[in-house]
Amino acid sequence: MVSATVAGAALGGPLLGVMGFSFLATLTLVLVTSPLLLIFSPLLLCAAFLLAGALTGFALAAAMAFAGLCALSWSSKEVVKCLQFIGERVEEHGRDFGGHLQQIVHDDNSPEFARLIPVE
Repeated sequence: MVSATVAGAALGGPLLGVMGFSFLATLTLVLVTSPLLLIFSPLLLCAAFLLAGALTGFALAAAMAFAGLCALSWSSKEVVKCLQFIGERVEEHGRDFGGHLQQIVHDDNSPEFARLIPVE
């Protein structure tokens, strides 16, 4: 028991000394830099406001980018739906349109046929 106490004091004593020295060094630095903190506080306050504004701007930009991507996704889905709808209508009326084109091409007096022939 005595040897454990001696070993503990041998190891703990220097550690307590280093801890005390570290505490005194910290207090000394705080006392030295406190006036500097008061002198430069307006500058530090402006820098803090600038940093907060920049972070707010980046957050708003990220939110707007997300909203833009959502809108782009929605609009592309709507365009695909519209193209599918048009494709269904073209399939339904495609034969009628093809017959109409054949009638225009075979009818020489048609004004629509005159637009198909290049003018020289």
